Amino acid sequence: MGCGSSQTESRAPAPQTSETPRAVENNNKQKEEVKKEAAVSEEDIKQQKFREEVLASHNKYRAKHGAESLTQAADLDLIAQNWADHLVKNDIFEHSSTEYGENLWGGGPNATGKEVTEAHYSEIKHYNFANGGFSMETGHFTQVVWKGSKELGTGYARNNNGMSVVCCNYRPAGNMQGSFATQVSPP
Repeated sequence: MGCGSSQTESRAPAPQTSETPRAVENNNKQKEEVKKEAAVSEEDIKQQKFREEVLASHNKYRAKHGAESLTQAADLDLIAQNWADHLVKNDIFEHSSTEYGENLWGGGPNATGKEVTEAHYSEIKHYNFANGGFSMETGHFTQVVWKGSKELGTGYARNNNGMSVVCCNYRPAGNMQGSFATQVSPP
């Protein structure tokens, strides 16, 4: 090398072989958020499938009685879900004070939408089509087939003991006195 010249070495930056503690923490948080989103999505899918099964079962029975098919209403789903969650959280089983028709069901942890609807519909065996009218032992059945009801919302919750609670809300509400003869037809 001559006088006045210099040699400079250029080195590439050393690769990082470990993440900083903050980066690791952020990465772990992101992974947990993705897991939570996936879990919520999976639960949402299960809830929607359950709702669809309840709706299909209702409509099968309604067709037997000359009632139009119900449609699923997202706002009623939310109301029903909130009530089912409330019942489970507070370990109670009672009707809400909603303006909508309401059927409740409580039972085992692996309930299907079909089983819940069948339980309500099974009250048909106690219904007197000749006289009609409301009865505590047939109110679930008459709400299922009530011709004037057009929309359905369903909520499903499970408590820590594995027991299930299902809430179905109907709009407009059924079981109106003086209307049974026109609203509840024999199969």
